[in-house]
Amino acid sequence: LELLKKAKDMEFETAINLIHITNYTEEELDEALKLISRGKPDMIYFADSNGSIFPNKVSSMYSKYTNQYT
Repeated sequence: LELLKKAKDMEFETAINLIHITNYTEEELDEALKLISRGKPDMIYFADSNGSIFPNKVSSMYSKYTNQYT
């Protein structure tokens, strides 16, 4: 978060990239996003680096997290 704040202070557009998204439990992801959202990044990117996420999971994650953090 400190690096994120420095980048925002310098007026950079910021992004957080979470890789291997299918390795996170829902609880871990919830906690990570609570912490990340305090830094107010311009974008949070979920990467399915394992190629194992299904469209219905993408849909449910999108709905859940965009509604909470927009």
